[in-house]
Amino acid sequence: MISEIIVFVYLPGELEAVPAGTLTLTQIGKELSSKFVYGSRYMQRSNAIELDPISLPFKSVPRNAGEEITPIAGLSVFGAFRDATPDAWGRRVIEKHLKAVNLPEIEYIKYSYDDRVGALDFRDSPTAPPRQHPFNRVLDLQYLLDCADKIECDEPVPDDMLQMFNYGASMGGARPKAVVEDNAGLWLAKFRARNDKFDYAKVESATLLLAKECGINIPEVRVQATGDANIFLIKRFDRHKSGASYTRTHFISALTLLGKDESESLGSSYTDILTAIMRYGPKENSPMKKELYRRMVFNILVGNDDDHLRNHGFIYQDGCYCLSPVYDIVPAPAIATERYQHLNVGQYGRLATLNNALSQCELFGLSKTQATVLIKEMQSIVSNWRTFFAEQGVSSKDVAVLEKAFHRAETLPLNT
Repeated sequence: MISEIIVFVYLPGELEAVPAGTLTLTQIGKELSSKFVYGSRYMQRSNAIELDPISLPFKSVPRNAGEEITPIAGLSVFGAFRDATPDAWGRRVIEKHLKAVNLPEIEYIKYSYDDRVGALDFRDSPTAPPRQHPFNRVLDLQYLLDCADKIECDEPVPDDMLQMFNYGASMGGARPKAVVEDNAGLWLAKFRARNDKFDYAKVESATLLLAKECGINIPEVRVQATGDANIFLIKRFDRHKSGASYTRTHFISALTLLGKDESESLGSSYTDILTAIMRYGPKENSPMKKELYRRMVFNILVGNDDDHLRNHGFIYQDGCYCLSPVYDIVPAPAIATERYQHLNVGQYGRLATLNNALSQCELFGLSKTQATVLIKEMQSIVSNWRTFFAEQGVSSKDVAVLEKAFHRAETLPLNT
């Protein structure tokens, strides 16, 4: 099966998308391959951006109009397009809507709405309008929660309810979610899941606010009580209100910026992300290198081992790629006294210790003394997590559950 679709992009500061080129997908069974051709008019635009700096450069690597490009390193799909396609939750919603499973990849792309993360859009033709509906309002949260519960339990869901969820089909993460709007802008609403061991909304919100206390850049967050559940709302950092509409910011994951397949994430490292920052980030990258180091240390302290490459994002700003606000940080309780991150931390690999974080601090532009001061400051802040979480409304029962994630924040040694 060979399918073509036109890739559009909302360029910086613009409210209307422009066609950038044609994506061709070839799928035989589970085997998928792709190629892309930039449009000549797009390449001539003074404000055109490379959709994927690794696989789809046309400024740093000269391209001819009409030249076919294939993904690097044997990837089946270009990383930037992979980031913009529906995640596990979105695919589940689309399958529910179409009453079919294991659809061809082109179907997941076509049936997702244009509120996907970042600035890309996919349409049937260069003149086709965007596939969009009015945004859900925050007032609809109870209705959306009921629908999410039905989808989670694989119960029948009316089509009008599913239509409300197709908006959020492209946002990252496997948790039930939808995009909602209020007077302040657009938010990603994350709902409860059947296998939750604690109040995810309260805990994820408290964890991100604790990260902010540690000097880490986070988006605006809040928790909204709805019926018998709490819903976590995270402000969309890739959308910026402009009158009655929104400008969009191009987003790619660290997985894309490193030109890697999902299977290569495990075994990659924080220093790999550091290399991407130095190559594609701003010339003055010292603050960003320090920010990445803080995130690595924070993940160790709070027991978040879901720090894979797709959970590190970059946004396109002023001609370069900058770390996006942090997202998807949740403590993971575990019995083991020795823990490991998803990514390599330092010279001792994935071992989740402060000494491992200290072992290669110079690569992040920090001396041993500077890194030691930073780590001790963060450890002091995180060690007060029980009081902080209680102030954010986390129940004493959930605090007890989380002890197995946080106990190392107070006990992890740091040899200097």
